[in-house]
Amino acid sequence: MPVPVDISLLGSLLVHRDDRSVRIPEGKQRIILATLALNAGHPVSVDTLIDHLWGNRPPTAARTTVRGHVKRLRKWLDGDQDSSLITSGRLTYTLAVEPGQVDFWRFRRLLDLATVHRGGPEEHRLLCQAIELWRGGPLSDVHSDSLRAQTVESAWEDYLFALHRRIELELHHGAADRVVAELMRLVTEHPLREPFWLQLLTALRESCRVAEALAAYERCRRILADELGAIPGAALLNFHRELLSATPVPQC
Repeated sequence: MPVPVDISLLGSLLVHRDDRSVRIPEGKQRIILATLALNAGHPVSVDTLIDHLWGNRPPTAARTTVRGHVKRLRKWLDGDQDSSLITSGRLTYTLAVEPGQVDFWRFRRLLDLATVHRGGPEEHRLLCQAIELWRGGPLSDVHSDSLRAQTVESAWEDYLFALHRRIELELHHGAADRVVAELMRLVTEHPLREPFWLQLLTALRESCRVAEALAAYERCRRILADELGAIPGAALLNFHRELLSATPVPQC
């Protein structure tokens, strides 16, 4: 039976064991725990830990130093428990948890299930559950360039995909007015992502706010020109032409 522990990486690193919060000090122990949690239930080599801890400038006797950090991490994680969450192998360490006990892997599992149910009534619920796991940028207080390079960008892409798909479903079901504010925030945070701009224009048009949609398109056009020296893609250009045609929206 899995040890009752929950590890959160989608934001700052949080650990709960036996219904109590476990504080892991900033620094090397967090890097080790995050690395082990991202490989939940699978062995991680000491050399991998060394790479994430120090990059290409490891200290003398790095393996011995790793052993010391793991020993201290065990004290934080295990408290007065008889068994340790971290098991040792030959030049490896394993975090003895199931992937479902780590929010990073629960998020991925929910996205996989949403894909299986694509187009069905369960898809929206699964996407919402996945998105709700995010408390901020992944590994936000885990300071390892190599670990973040392996993990953070792809996790963000999956998160933004989930947001886009959830909003797409809500637009399809007539919730345009409810997603406008969120989309305005998203295009501010991710101004080069044209799919969010297209959704914003769609939501504004469907909410009878055509003038605002035209203004949003102009803002998008300027940003793309200034930042990339590019023009909007075909989907945005075509939608802009539709807006200019002044075709009335039925509910307006």
